[in-house]
Amino acid sequence: MPTGYTYVLTENGGKKTRDWIMEHLARAFGMCIMLRDDPHGLSREEIKKRIKEKEISDYHDKELKKVQEELAKYNEYTDEQWEEEYNTHAERIQKENEERIKESERVCEIYMKTKDELQRVINNTTHEITANVCRFGIEQIKTSKSDYKPYIEEIESNWQEYKARTLKDIQWDIEYHTEEGREDKERGSDRISAYEEMAKEVDRILGKEK
Repeated sequence: MPTGYTYVLTENGGKKTRDWIMEHLARAFGMCIMLRDDPHGLSREEIKKRIKEKEISDYHDKELKKVQEELAKYNEYTDEQWEEEYNTHAERIQKENEERIKESERVCEIYMKTKDELQRVINNTTHEITANVCRFGIEQIKTSKSDYKPYIEEIESNWQEYKARTLKDIQWDIEYHTEEGREDKERGSDRISAYEEMAKEVDRILGKEK
């Protein structure tokens, strides 16, 4: 029975060995593995284009540009602007913290009410399966309640601390997107080079298409 690779050798006029290697078998290996589930029938140039599209994304370049623009904006800030932004930031974080605490209290109240009702069933039943199911429910509530703690975001004490943290975070973003973008480009370039080297070897041994 033909496999997902061999069927193309005999159907629709078949495939020459050199094309089968480059357009199909190569997809099972690292340099083209990201194309394994792509449609068959891609030419060599289309495969190289797909590798570039999948591996050399412009995502990090775009994000890097955004954070660099953000840094340029902040570099123009006066102390008054930093203080104003800090006050807005602190007010927002305080509100979000209060909302998370309120939600935590609501959830815990439901847990405790449900736990009490489960315990009441256990205390008043002689049916062992019913009691065991309720005991399991209580254990689940205990686990959930112990894990459910509202996330409280720390608010900087003053605008100077806020400024320092903001600029530190931006610098981290710049370094991250710079490095990740460089690695993406290198990885994509290496995979395309490996594919091209294999093409040269296959063509040298089996001959180029005439």
